[in-house]
Amino acid sequence: MSLDIPVIDFYPFLNGTDEDREKVSLEIEKLSPKGDLKEDFDLAMELPADDKDRIERGAILYGPNFWPDNLHGFRECIYSEFYLKMLSLGKKLFEAFALSLNLPSNYFKSMCQKPMVTMRLLHYPPQTII
Repeated sequence: MSLDIPVIDFYPFLNGTDEDREKVSLEIEKLSPKGDLKEDFDLAMELPADDKDRIERGAILYGPNFWPDNLHGFRECIYSEFYLKMLSLGKKLFEAFALSLNLPSNYFKSMCQKPMVTMRLLHYPPQTII
């Protein structure tokens, strides 16, 4: 059995602009020939444009998220109350993994300072079967 897996060249999208995540996301969405009826909202860790690591290491997919103006409290709820708490949970899991391997609890800490973790909120509206 052979799988026909499309290859995406991400290099053209990695130019350091705030639109990088959107461009990559749109390119990935093209992989589904049938299309998909859904609404989505993508976000990732927000780092300022002058962040030392973002500049020196070329962490170009970090940056400001684009938040809707007309949803009061949306950013606080999704980013501060959920996304950042999930990052904290992930760091605690890494501590547990380290301890289970008989390593110091902070063994993975330096590898998880600014993780490239994205979150996608999806809503699939009801559809009638045709």
